Amino acid sequence: MAAILMALPGAERLAEDLPGQLDCTFGQLLLHRFPDGETCPRLSPAVAGRDVVLVGALERPDDKLMAL
Repeated sequence: MAAILMALPGAERLAEDLPGQLDCTFGQLLLHRFPDGETCPRLSPAVAGRDVVLVGALERPDDKLMAL
């Protein structure tokens, strides 16, 4: 089964062309932020038993550390 590639917030453009180059499918990382500041991630499609490649840009890593 092919790996699933998912872009972290802000890295969508960086990840656009990678699925074709890496022979993987593109998935979606959905983040819901609750009013109290907590975040609930949801992965689509389901990733059980599959390799997942996360793509992120780290030009300002302190702001992105928790998402990573």
